[in-house]
Amino acid sequence: MENNPSTLDTLIQNQHLQMIKAALPYINLSEQRFLSIYIKLLELRNTFQLYDQDPDTLSACSLQKEDGTMLDMLRDIKAFCPKEEQETIEQILNFIQVYQMYQSYQNAAEGVGPDTVEQLKGMLSPEQRSVFETYLSNM
Repeated sequence: MENNPSTLDTLIQNQHLQMIKAALPYINLSEQRFLSIYIKLLELRNTFQLYDQDPDTLSACSLQKEDGTMLDMLRDIKAFCPKEEQETIEQILNFIQVYQMYQSYQNAAEGVGPDTVEQLKGMLSPEQRSVFETYLSNM
């Protein structure tokens, strides 16, 4: 799992907060608890200040409805998931891509023979081909 900060994190954290976070494992347990809470309170304060300064500040973090798709969201979330969940999301993404490809094929190739299906299969990875063939057999 990668440790990439979100855009919001980069807006509400500063170098000093990052330094305190890096030092946490080296501090005794009772002080870690206090500092952890203190850090989160500072981040919350910074978030309020961010919105107070300019209510549109986070519009840069937002995607317009037409810019972001469910596939894009799944790809972004996947980076923060444990390995097993990443694999599940990857399977979902593969299935959706194969389904979209099949729909495109179906719309564009009405009345086209079985050779086109074989050409389509040739463009897929082995995993995608397996999902595609399973999908076709269920139709």
